[in-house]
Amino acid sequence: MKGFILGIISVFLTVIIHEGVLSLIGFNYALFSDEFNFLSLLVDLGLFVAIFMPIYLVAKKFIFRKAH
Repeated sequence: MKGFILGIISVFLTVIIHEGVLSLIGFNYALFSDEFNFLSLLVDLGLFVAIFMPIYLVAKKFIFRKAH
């Protein structure tokens, strides 16, 4: 159950931050409605992963820490 909560929290925070960063830099790419552009796809997914990993690791530390 903790793993599920960890995933939900990580994805939720990542999506919010990802959308905020994309709007700040003016990047707009919709995979299914825009023409396929490999570079834009890499930028979009790379940014998502770059935001997701630190959030996931920090949340994992807090959720799975042992009580003393």
